[in-house]
Parts: sequence; C-alpha cells; structure tokens
Amino acid sequence: MKPSVCQLYPFALVNTPDGYFLSASYSCPAVIAGTGSAVSEQLDGLTEIVKNSPYFSDDDTFEPPTITISENTKIPWSEYLVMEKTMLESIGSVDPVRDIIHIAASLAAGGKLNPDGQPSGHHHWNSLLTEEALNLLPMFAANSMSVLERDGVSDRRKQFSLDILNHPGTHSNLLHTPLPQFRYHKPTNLMTTQVINRYIRNLVWGKRLVCGPTLVTRLLVLATSISILLFYLDALAEGKANHHFSFDDLEWCFDLIESSLITHANDLEPTFLEYERAIMAILDVLQTA
Repeated sequence: MKPSVCQLYPFALVNTPDGYFLSASYSCPAVIAGTGSAVSEQLDGLTEIVKNSPYFSDDDTFEPPTITISENTKIPWSEYLVMEKTMLESIGSVDPVRDIIHIAASLAAGGKLNPDGQPSGHHHWNSLLTEEALNLLPMFAANSMSVLERDGVSDRRKQFSLDILNHPGTHSNLLHTPLPQFRYHKPTNLMTTQVINRYIRNLVWGKRLVCGPTLVTRLLVLATSISILLFYLDALAEGKANHHFSFDDLEWCFDLIESSLITHANDLEPTFLEYERAIMAILDVLQTA
C-alpha cells in the first residue's frame, strides 16, 4: 500500500531518453556499507513498481531534452552524456568538495568540459574562479545550516549564520551541543572520503543533477551539502572526543543532507541560483581584468 516512491527506497529513478537511471540514497545503512543483494537481483521488482505506478511514464516517444548547464547555457542531451563522463572521471580525490566546485566553476566559465576537466577553450583564470567559488561556500553553507537549525524563524536564522561563521560555541538544535566555528575542510579519514566519492558518482551517474534549474546550481547544492555533512561529522566527533571513523555518525549526516538538502532543495534553489550568479559576476571581473 506504500506509494511507489516509498516502495523504491533506497533507490531513486530519473527518466531519460535512454531509459530510467537508478541512484541510491545514502541515508540507508546498507547502501553506505555496500551490503545487501546486488541491484541486478532487484531489477524485476523495481520494473514491476514502475509499470504499476502512474507516477512513472512509459512513453516510448520521450524526446531528448536540452540540459540547462547554467542560466546562460544549454546543450543537447547527447553532449551532456559526453560531459558527464568527464565529470565522473574528475571525481575521486581526497578533497571531494573542491572537485565539485571546480566542475561547477568550469561549467559556469565555459559551459562545456574538455577531457581534462577544464572548460572548453583556454582560460588561465579558471583556477582563480574555483578559489573564489570556494571562498563563497561558507556563507551559503551557513545560510543552509540556519534553515536546518533555526527553521521558521528568519531573524534567528540570520543570527545563526553570523555566529557559526565567526564564533565557536553556537548552540545546535540538532545535536543539542555547542558547534565549532564553520570551516570548509577535507574528509579526515580514507573511509569517509571513499564513501563520499562513491555517493557523488552515484548522483551524477543516476542523472540526479539534471533535475534542477541548472546543472551548476545542483552542483553547488551538492558541494555545499557535502561540506555541511563534513562539518557535522566533525562536530559529532569532537563531542565524543573521538576522531575515528563512525558508521552511525556518517549515516546520521547523510540522512540530514539527503532529507533536507539533496532531495528536497526546492526551497533553497533561489539561494543557490544566487551562488551561481555570484560566480558569474566574478567571472566577468576576471575576464575584464
């Protein structure tokens, strides 16, 4: 009797000209751990859910969409698939947030990616654009966290954003403890790094990032969400005076960003469109400098 979307959990489907693409929710412990039966063994059940649900389309005349890369750039579906391959090859370092921001900045700069992950054409200022985009990230992360921590009270959200950026000890309504001052940082251990990189590839390959106003915006949502995940993971570790890998803490953090940001980011999309526009404004300055 569950709705089809609930029956599919922990999977999500995106309809494309090449069929449905499958991604997994990392709020599920089995997905994080990589356990459970193989997806190939579940295809019959998943197919049955799709066939019996009015939520999913069985239209064989699905037209190849135009993918909106940024507010100023659109490309055909076939070109996006080539770009996506490059995106997947660009993900996997010890600094996944920087990887995503670099891709977002590159796409904002050129609209397309070459095999080396750079925008089409030679732009010596691309690395500068990536650094400037990273400099903006804490502000947007703090604004997003204020929605999670101070939901429904705009004045308290503003104060929380200021406090978390400038002072340690801001009280967390989620953790019921003081929080450290927000900072962007890399994962602190190999296990967390591997899981996060696997998660990002899962979203890209599953076509989840094309479900939004622009691809750049969805990349910025993802980068900000991962930075928030790492922040809360660090806060949980500090609260326990234990900086070793914690499966339960990672599961909690994934559930937080997936339920509030990745899957249900509609309310925050105008904010992240402003992030994209800020990057484009910096790009204009770099081009005219």
